[in-house]
Amino acid sequence: MNKILIALIILNFITLNNLFAKDLVSYNINSITLSSLMESINLTKEQLNTPQNKRKVVEATVEVQINAPVSKVWAILTDFKNYPVIFSKIETCNVLKCNKSLVYIESFLKPQMFVKQTCQHTVNDLSQGPNRLSWYMLDGNFQYLEGSWQLLPQAEGKICKAIYTIKTIPGSVIPKGLVNVALSMIQHEVVNSLKMACEKTSG
Repeated sequence: MNKILIALIILNFITLNNLFAKDLVSYNINSITLSSLMESINLTKEQLNTPQNKRKVVEATVEVQINAPVSKVWAILTDFKNYPVIFSKIETCNVLKCNKSLVYIESFLKPQMFVKQTCQHTVNDLSQGPNRLSWYMLDGNFQYLEGSWQLLPQAEGKICKAIYTIKTIPGSVIPKGLVNVALSMIQHEVVNSLKMACEKTSG
């Protein structure tokens, strides 16, 4: 996703039509301008791919086995409005816009360690569902942050192997010596929360 593509996505995000107006629960879309959103993007993928920034990228992956089929995990993972119920660190989550396979959400985080900015906006790519969900953070607490969920069927489809990957440049939000530990803690909490939600509603 290069800088031009991100700009086009944001432009489409701003020009919401009446079809999705009812989804704007707590967000005044009229207050958004293209320039303000462009300024909120911490680091584009084009900038990320410079040799200097590539050296700063931290990537971490964690796997979990979920006793539920991929279809169930996918349904829960893409139920964005229900994220506050699934993930304890999220206060609210609202869908701002759906454009084919792209879903734009706004979430507010609860006060917690390493969180300076509670409001964040994310673009979710559902085009490879139900086996892969990719997302890209437009703003928030990290200089750069993207992630993905890979969902693989196991045991003749009765079990799902979920692989959660994060790529980030933390910036100043996490002390350099704590980056790997902090990411590991965050990832394990997220995958365990998803596992509990899926297994609770299965069977």
